Amino acid sequence: MRFRCWLFVSLMLNSGFVFSKSNLEKELSLIANQFISESGYVGLSVAAQQGGKELFNLSFGHTDIERTHPFTMNTVVALGSNMKVVTANFIHQLSEQQKIDINAPFGRYLRNNIKYGNKVKIKDLLCHTSGLPNVFGEGEFLDYHWEKALSKKELLDRINSSVINPVPNNKYEYNNTGYLILGWIIEDVTGMTLGDYTREHLIKPHNLQKTYYLGDTFHIPNFSDGFQSKNGNLQAIPQEELIEYRVVGGAGALGGTLSDYNKWFSLVAKGKLVSAKTKQLMQTPCKLNSGENAPEALGIEWSEVEGEKALNGGGVVNGFLSLSYYFPEYDLTIGFVGNTETDWIAFYEKYFATVLRWYKNQH
Repeated sequence: MRFRCWLFVSLMLNSGFVFSKSNLEKELSLIANQFISESGYVGLSVAAQQGGKELFNLSFGHTDIERTHPFTMNTVVALGSNMKVVTANFIHQLSEQQKIDINAPFGRYLRNNIKYGNKVKIKDLLCHTSGLPNVFGEGEFLDYHWEKALSKKELLDRINSSVINPVPNNKYEYNNTGYLILGWIIEDVTGMTLGDYTREHLIKPHNLQKTYYLGDTFHIPNFSDGFQSKNGNLQAIPQEELIEYRVVGGAGALGGTLSDYNKWFSLVAKGKLVSAKTKQLMQTPCKLNSGENAPEALGIEWSEVEGEKALNGGGVVNGFLSLSYYFPEYDLTIGFVGNTETDWIAFYEKYFATVLRWYKNQH
């Protein structure tokens, strides 16, 4: 469930200019169908919106390995680490309400004791610069199948057993543990489960009818299977692994359709859910001890496409891939979701660049 440095690759366009919307959709169809044919990808959607108005929404492929059920604009996928953007936004809202101080040690706001809770700040968790061990089957816990965790206590014990002595802000290192902790902070400070808090403060207020907190929601309509390639064979993710959504919490337990995803991501990226002061804080790159900027701001990343700055959110979990870019210069949001974990860099490079060039050509 990672979204790593390859997001910073400059996207290059490998096709010519497209002018009309119909030509754009034809071009995108060619790109998507070629990708599916060459990679064995099962199903995906691409969509964009500008100023709250959807420009296009196209779907390709299927939701099942037998390829009998089409992938559509109503297909729900797991959005993985995109939940981190939501979690960070909630933390900033609670800070505005003076219920937490992001410059305070995170242990101040937790009922359970966690190692180094008095040393690492909430801000460090948001920036992925905490230095905490990544308990989710990485580093010293590489052999730990965390998705099989039976309880929150098991995860707490695992974190507390670490022999790592973190040095906050020494380096940027993508860290799921930090956002798991941030989710627990939201619960302990508000007295609500993270699922209830997400529904009350994101899903309901913005009428996201096809967005779900996967940690406590079951039997979701139109939920796609997820796929991975194992030993050269495409396989559906076993159902027993889906417990991951319960334990992952603030690090990756959100799901939805691409239309809903683009809608709420653009709201967060525009800073519509926080004050102007908090928006600036949330979008300012974090500083390392060396004085260098980290690639992450306080809960959201900056990237560049065709020389244009964009805020991005993305995720990989249980075979699902998702990525959305918001271009402030154009109030333009471009997104992609799919149900197969495979090498997709070439696809999204060409896709994002094609749409951006088309939009700029139109305006």
